[in-house]
This record gives sequence, C-alpha cells and structure tokens, in this order.
Amino acid sequence: SMNKISIKIRGDKETIDTLNFISTQFKEPIEPLKHSTKVYLMDIASNFKNEGRTFGQTWPPLKPSTIAIKRKLFKEGKSKAITKPLVRTGALKASFKSDMPNKRSSRIYNTQDYAQLHQTGGTVDFHGRKVHVPKRVLAAVDTARIEMVGRVFVNWINKLIKSKNAG
Repeated sequence: SMNKISIKIRGDKETIDTLNFISTQFKEPIEPLKHSTKVYLMDIASNFKNEGRTFGQTWPPLKPSTIAIKRKLFKEGKSKAITKPLVRTGALKASFKSDMPNKRSSRIYNTQDYAQLHQTGGTVDFHGRKVHVPKRVLAAVDTARIEMVGRVFVNWINKLIKSKNAG
C-alpha cells in the first residue's frame, strides 16, 4: 500500500485571510491616495520656492524686460516679487487643487488657464505682439514622485497587515 504524506503549514489560513483583507482594502485605497496627494502638493509648493529644482528642471531666469515690468508692478503693489519667475500675485502657486473623482483615484490640477502655457512653454499673442514664454515645469510625474507614491502604498499595506494580525 502507498504511504500518505501530509504537509501542514501553520499560518496559511492567516496569510490567506490577510491577503484577502488587503485586496478588499485596495478596492478603495482612500488613505494612501490622500496621503500621497498631500505630499505631492507639498513638493509642488517647494518647486516654486526653489524655482524648478524639486523636479530637476531649474526654471530659466526672467528676461530684463520682464523684470522691468515686474519692478513697475511691484512699486504699484501689483506684484509680490520682481526677479522670481512665476510669482506675481501668488495665484498660480495657490491654484493647485486636488480631488478624488472616485475612491480609486486622485488627481492634482491647476485652475489657472495659463498654467499649461508655463508648464510646456510656447508663444502667445500678448497685447498684439508675439511673446515667447519659456518652459518652466510646475509639476511632473518623475521617478522621485513615482517612488514616493510607491512608498506611501507600501507603508499603508504594512499598516494593514499589522492591524489585521493584531485583530
């Protein structure tokens, strides 16, 4: 007769239960989406302070003609800065918003119509003359941001495992 071999692995039920728990949590990962969005918005704010370096794309300096315009506006109380690119009233920086279109995604956007022009650069018609606007990256999906979002999700999963196994 054949001998039967039976293998019992302790903890496999707990492992399966934990994995099932995590997969149900992943249907609506609200906590890590909100957390990574908050960090992303802080990175965008710091990118304004360091003029593009957060996303590894330093903004070109303002042209002397633009500085002259901003100096005049500054004296009239219509500009917060003279030589700092993309800072006049503070509206562009303040117009980064986020929302969750559903419980599985988050998005960050800027409500100012001119944000895209600064992000990509281009030529525009300004008071009847063509003006070249240099590319100054406001925000980007780069390696550092992808890794940050990944870390937020990994930390969240680890927290879920601990909470499940403590329960």
